[in-house]
Parts: sequence; structure tokens; C-alpha cells
Amino acid sequence: MNEPGKVPFGSLAFMPGKLVHTNELTVLLGDNWFAKCSAKQAQTLVEHRKKHVKNKLDDLHKVVKSFQDRAGFTDDFEKMTCNGEDFVDIREEVVKQEAVNKAYGPNGSVEYPTFLETLRGVLDGAPTGDSIVLLGDFNAHVGNNSDTWRGMIGRNGPPDLNSSGVLLLDFCPFVHNEHHVQA
Repeated sequence: MNEPGKVPFGSLAFMPGKLVHTNELTVLLGDNWFAKCSAKQAQTLVEHRKKHVKNKLDDLHKVVKSFQDRAGFTDDFEKMTCNGEDFVDIREEVVKQEAVNKAYGPNGSVEYPTFLETLRGVLDGAPTGDSIVLLGDFNAHVGNNSDTWRGMIGRNGPPDLNSSGVLLLDFCPFVHNEHHVQA
């Protein structure tokens, strides 16, 4: 299709010319592939892409909501730690007495020995004969050397070991031998 008319030449001038293929657009199909199509076909393609983007955005909103719910659960669980203390003692009646302890280890390695001594005191306070379940975030990297730490860690974890991890692994035989902890 050829249409005679005035064609813009810069921002201030027009010159005689022809408009060729006035209803034809080049559109990106994806992965650097282009095609020529009519304006109506291009509009349909734009609407399809808008619908696809909206669906992706809805999916992302669901993921954000899921993470917000998880963060809320974590905040609620943290509030249960008895006014910010590091331990919560939960006792449930079962056939055999069982104590569930939750612990949050400090981030700094300087406070870690004190944390383990406090944990030892809590475990020592459990009545004899109780089964102890110890849960928590110990903020320690224990590595994956299952030969050295046989029976305490597996070989499939991340390889890094930090000073808090060494202290925790040294603490584990005490807990296991003296209290028979179910970890």
C-alpha cells in the first residue's frame, strides 16, 4: 500500500513523499525473532503479553504472601521465648516423660561458650528419666567431616566449620551421653 503525502523531515520541515506499508508493524516474537504483522495482530499480541505478565505478577504476589506468612509465624514463635530469653521449656504428657527445649544460639563466637553453659544448666535441670528433645537455631557451622564427628553429623552438609561449630560439636557428646537427647 502506497499513500502520497507529506513526510516529516526533522522537527520543523515536511517534504513530499509516500507512506509505504502503513498498516504493517515489526514485532518481537521472543528470543530475538521478529515478524511483520498488521496493527490488529500486533494489538492481539500485546494483549496476550499483558495477560501473561499479569499472571506472572499474581504468582509473585502469592510467593510474597507466603514469605510474609512464614515471617509472621517466625515472629510469633520468637515471642513465645519467654520475654526474649534464649530457652523455652515445653513439657508434654506422654507415656514416658519428655522435655522439649528450644534454643537460639548467639551470632557472635565470644558469647558462644556462655550460651553452651546456660544450655548445659537447662539440660541438667531436666528430671532424671526424661527424654529430652532439643530444637533450635544454634548459629554454628559444623561442617561435614562425618569421620571426625562420627554419630553427630552427616557427610552431606555444607563443608564450612566455624569456631561456634567446633564448640557445639564438643558439647554434643556431653548432651548425648548424660541426657540421651533425641536430636
